[in-house]
Amino acid sequence: MGSGGSKPEQQHVFNAHAPVRLSQSVLNSLQESTETDFTRAQVLELRVQERVNAELQRIRDAQAKQLEALTASLTTNPPNERESLPSEVARDPNSLAAHLSSPFYHDWSKKDPQPAKSVESNRSHDSVQEEIMHLKQKLEQRKKLEKVPDSVEKAKESLVQCLRTNDRRPLDCWQEVEQFKKEVGKLEQAFIQKAGRIASIMGIPTEVVGSLPRPDVLQQAYMYASYDAGKKSKEDFEKEQAVEGSLHRTAKTGKVLIADGEQRASSFATYPVTDTWNGTGLAGCLTAKRDPRNNPCTNENLLQAFIDLINRVVLDRFTSAERTIIGVYTCLGGDCDSFLLPSLF
Repeated sequence: MGSGGSKPEQQHVFNAHAPVRLSQSVLNSLQESTETDFTRAQVLELRVQERVNAELQRIRDAQAKQLEALTASLTTNPPNERESLPSEVARDPNSLAAHLSSPFYHDWSKKDPQPAKSVESNRSHDSVQEEIMHLKQKLEQRKKLEKVPDSVEKAKESLVQCLRTNDRRPLDCWQEVEQFKKEVGKLEQAFIQKAGRIASIMGIPTEVVGSLPRPDVLQQAYMYASYDAGKKSKEDFEKEQAVEGSLHRTAKTGKVLIADGEQRASSFATYPVTDTWNGTGLAGCLTAKRDPRNNPCTNENLLQAFIDLINRVVLDRFTSAERTIIGVYTCLGGDCDSFLLPSLF
């Protein structure tokens, strides 16, 4: 029943017309053979493994060549996002894409070990040593100081000796202190004069800010507003004398370039006070003081106060060598006070 037939299958038997016989040589070889079924199975297995390994090696070599070619093309040519592998290659189990995507992938290609590239340098031991010696010489030259005059050394030794003798009463050495300060002041004054001579010869690079200074003649003319009222002409103001005086005063600072100043316009310190009273002129401190000469913004002692402040607070922080490379940035707006500018140097 079911899938099988209900009738028994018939068996077919073939009988040979002649008896089956083997030759004597075949019988002898079979009897003399030492092989068994087990050894024959092992030999067959070894042959199968050899064929499989040979085929795998051939596939690895081909895939390694394809990988090298693909790597070279990627490094030389930028990849194109639109390009993709053909569908036939992707479906091929022996293709490079299938092999790389396999979890059992291993690169069996032979790679020659390349030593790490060393940074080539043309410097030799002698050249480096020579450069070091050159730098040492430069550093030694910076340490060289000028010899202090004997008068300063003598005042210093006298002060040190007095302080050692009167270690509990140092105020008794006030005379030695004053003498030492006097000698040091002479030395500083000599250095300032020397630096001023160098600046006058070489010229300190400066930038002009504001107008040229105006002399007293021009100041008085503006003070009385004669020019603004039309009572005096340009010749009356002696403009040539004003410019000449400004050039001479500015040249004392060692300046090599002077910009053109406005000699006819009034400054904020010389506006008529009456304009302020009328509400058309300068407001503020002039209205309170009513006299430009008492204006705190242009007081005659203001520039000197600034110079003292610079010398005491700023320049004292620098050494004598550092002061030689300090430039001066000035504004000449003090007009009559401009005669103090050379004291900056």
